[in-house]
Amino acid sequence: EESITLTKRERLRAIASRYRQTHNDLPLLWRIDVVAVELNQKGKLSRIELIENAVSDA
Repeated sequence: EESITLTKRERLRAIASRYRQTHNDLPLLWRIDVVAVELNQKGKLSRIELIENAVSDA
């Protein structure tokens, strides 16, 4: 979760806003969930984490 910096959140929020401008049929309330995937040095899955509501319209 610490890798989702303020800059990344702002960028995701701006992308979502532009997407909504061309997709008027979307719900008014929205959120972006993030899946964090960590691999070990051999490229094998080490950890996976779901970060719900990482970015939202609120």
